[in-house]
Amino acid sequence: MNKKNEVTTLNGQQYQEVTAYDRLHMPRHTLDWSNVPRQTKSYPPLQKINLEPKIDLRGKSFWQVMEDTGSISPNVTLDIQTLSKVLALAYGYTARQQAGGQTFLYRSAPSAGALYPVEVYVSGAGIPGLPPGLFHYDIQAFALRKLRGEEASRRIAETLSVPKPENTWVSFILSGIFFRSSWKYRKRAFRYVMLDTGHLVENLVSALAFVGLPCSARYDFVDERLCTLVGLDRLKEACFAIVDVRLEGLLNDAESGVSQTEPMAPDLAMTNASMVSSHEVAYDAIKQIYFTSSERLKVCHPGSEMPCVTLPEPRQWFPVRHQDVKSARTDYAGVVKGRRSRRNFVREPITMTSFMRLLSLMGKTPFSGKNVKPYLPPVTTGFLVGHVEGFDHGFYRFDSENNRYGLFKSGSFMVKMAEICLDQLWLANAGVLFLFMANLKALDDSWGARAYRYAMLDAGALGQRLYLGSTALSLGCCGIGAFYDNEARALLDLKDDSYLLYLVAVGNIKK
Repeated sequence: MNKKNEVTTLNGQQYQEVTAYDRLHMPRHTLDWSNVPRQTKSYPPLQKINLEPKIDLRGKSFWQVMEDTGSISPNVTLDIQTLSKVLALAYGYTARQQAGGQTFLYRSAPSAGALYPVEVYVSGAGIPGLPPGLFHYDIQAFALRKLRGEEASRRIAETLSVPKPENTWVSFILSGIFFRSSWKYRKRAFRYVMLDTGHLVENLVSALAFVGLPCSARYDFVDERLCTLVGLDRLKEACFAIVDVRLEGLLNDAESGVSQTEPMAPDLAMTNASMVSSHEVAYDAIKQIYFTSSERLKVCHPGSEMPCVTLPEPRQWFPVRHQDVKSARTDYAGVVKGRRSRRNFVREPITMTSFMRLLSLMGKTPFSGKNVKPYLPPVTTGFLVGHVEGFDHGFYRFDSENNRYGLFKSGSFMVKMAEICLDQLWLANAGVLFLFMANLKALDDSWGARAYRYAMLDAGALGQRLYLGSTALSLGCCGIGAFYDNEARALLDLKDDSYLLYLVAVGNIKK
């Protein structure tokens, strides 16, 4: 049965409206602590391949990994030890905390509510120490669980346009489990699943750069076929991103191919593993936006200019001045492991040097190697200045393509935006509030409903750069996905059909 036909269509703009928060009509919601979703998948007994627990993560600074294209090496070998480094850095445990009688295991990638909806699957062949096949990354055991053998590996290779799957290749497939986030955020949860997946995409891309491997991050593929191969119940869990490792030039630049082979039959034991609670609630809005956005991306012209989310444009633009930052916390692995959501901001200005370094990260395209398309341009970045050395208070636009910024509107907006973010007044003490916005109608008209995923994933990926860059600069950082949507649009004077997708606060914190 085609499940897509069971739900009403809902594009990105409609979903954004349906899930908008309104100050006067906030529904009451009590968390059911007896039904907390499991943070790890539970499969029947499967072959386990242990990853290397003792790995050397020294060697490169954070800024070298994020900014120095020379750190990519064509001679790097992907073996089980290198794979262990990548997974430990991209999505490994970094801290343990007891709160409310529960144990929270924090990971290297942030997650709204520490719910961690994202799962990682590894498909590959020719990796020393790893047989061909499809594997689930078991973060708790720090191991790979073999889901399917070489036949599935070849079929996934065909779906992902890998011309020679018999040689060395690997793809990281990222999925999201809806109920992990909807347990707390209900129908709005699809936003958080996309943002969390974007966080992990950026972490994975930078971890691969750390070990010297070029890669390509892709959001477009045949959903139904890939989810069937991975063994997912699409009403509960679905694939949203793929990161391909480019070894020996085996991967081509096609977005995806369609295998002519008949799809493998779903394995009931595998699909049942997508259930993470005994009493899951399915929200119609999530089904609708997922299945509508499952349609393949329309043919578009990535170089064409998307409509601005604000008018008029800033009268004057200023170039981002790249400045060196000497910090005691620039070791890449130390930054990744030390990243936390920190919100104990103090009203001490961010230095001009540190702020320019953050902006330079925002202007970089993903570390995807040579001849790989950068992110599509659905997201517009702006920032509200509260306490930044050399900057007046106001709303600024950032032009990532030309690496420049301009003042859009003067004024002090920090307190008002903090009130709009569900009265989280600690936000007013931050040095700057980064804003990720999009014209959702223009995206849908140009690329179809799938473009909503692109916008949210990109917003999460850019937010992750701020998390990591802030940690390297000893600044606090915290992402916010909860706000009164229409009030945010009004404060920012956004054009019709344009919306705030994500806000990330950065500033000095109590030592």
